[in-house]
Amino acid sequence: MMEAISTDRHNFSEAKTAIKFNEQDLVDQMEVMTRLERSLGAQEIELEAIRESLKGKTEVYSIQIEEKQRELSPWSEKINAKQSAIDVAQSEYNFLKEKIDSTRKDLEQAEETIASLQETHRTKEQEILSSKNRINATKREIQQIDTKLKNYHRHQENLRSNLADARQRKDEAKGLLQSFQSRDIILNSLMKLKNSGRINGLHDRLGSLGVIDDKYDVAISTACPALNDIVVDTVEVGQTCIDYLRKNTLGRAKFILLDKLPVMNMHPIPTPDNVPRLFDLVRPKEDRFAPAFYSVLQNTLVAENLQQANKIAFGKTRWRVVTLNGQLIDKSGTMSGGGGKVIKGAMNSKFSSDVTPETVEKLEQERNHLEEQWKKFNEEFRSLESQLQEKKNELPSLELELSKLEMDSNTCVKRISDTEKRISDLRYVFKIDLINY
Repeated sequence: MMEAISTDRHNFSEAKTAIKFNEQDLVDQMEVMTRLERSLGAQEIELEAIRESLKGKTEVYSIQIEEKQRELSPWSEKINAKQSAIDVAQSEYNFLKEKIDSTRKDLEQAEETIASLQETHRTKEQEILSSKNRINATKREIQQIDTKLKNYHRHQENLRSNLADARQRKDEAKGLLQSFQSRDIILNSLMKLKNSGRINGLHDRLGSLGVIDDKYDVAISTACPALNDIVVDTVEVGQTCIDYLRKNTLGRAKFILLDKLPVMNMHPIPTPDNVPRLFDLVRPKEDRFAPAFYSVLQNTLVAENLQQANKIAFGKTRWRVVTLNGQLIDKSGTMSGGGGKVIKGAMNSKFSSDVTPETVEKLEQERNHLEEQWKKFNEEFRSLESQLQEKKNELPSLELELSKLEMDSNTCVKRISDTEKRISDLRYVFKIDLINY
């Protein structure tokens, strides 16, 4: 339609120009006709004068001409009739020729139009295919990035957990090492004496010869002050240590003599509400240290809170009970607790002898490595999130572009169909005109 409108506008412009030139030509021709009419009048007068002068001379010939004209009159009528028929036929011929030329021109234009539309349609179909491929590729990228992000979420939890564990292990090891390095002067002096080979049978403070879960640190630290006692094999070893302390004025210390401990039944026993014994929660470094722990802990129980401790301690059988937050009830009925600071740190969850500066350094390197992984992981994670959002934002514009291309393609198909119908009609008309022609 836009091409037809453009053609009509062009024809209209040419018609206006032709009208303008024809109007001027009409004026010029009218002036020429006026001059010729004036000249005709003068020539007719002159002709009449000539006729008058020749009237006598041409009269005989005029009579003969009139007779011949009368003889030709029937043939003149026939000639005029034939000429009229020829004129009508010529007029019909010219009309059909113009119509055929016009139809041929319209047919050629329609064929050019359909060729152009078909080329446009092929181009649009290629663009549609390309657009669909881009959309499918974008959707696949979105799905791939989304899958990666889901995997990253799972990996993120594992990495976060591993990093937290590494930090905790490093902090615990560092704390144990510091605790081991900051033992009091008496124990340090005795351990130096042992390491020099001057004392055999000296082990360590009792609290360092076993471990317990951090959950029970406060409970055992409160219920068992004897964890700071030093464990030795025999009375002789203990006496040697005391003499050394006295001689060097290092102070006093309490010793647990393994060879003097009585034989005790350390097997598990039934307890109220099945609460644990502190002794059963301790893991001695060696089995031979178990009697030392039992000698100071006995059957002391651990309760979750004071309400449970009261219920257990004052039942049918009296028990020594300590709560997780350090409230102690003795068999005698006395209770201790409170204060601004709880007692803890008398026993660790790991053996201090297993922790060396090299161990702490290794754990710190492991933690630093995991922190670097965590940093890199978060950068990749944020990059993936940014890519995902970018692709999601890009998808609607691609789908809109595809919709426009499909509309353009459908319009082309409709115009091709209409043009094909027009070509069919024009060919039919052209065929009829040729037959008539």
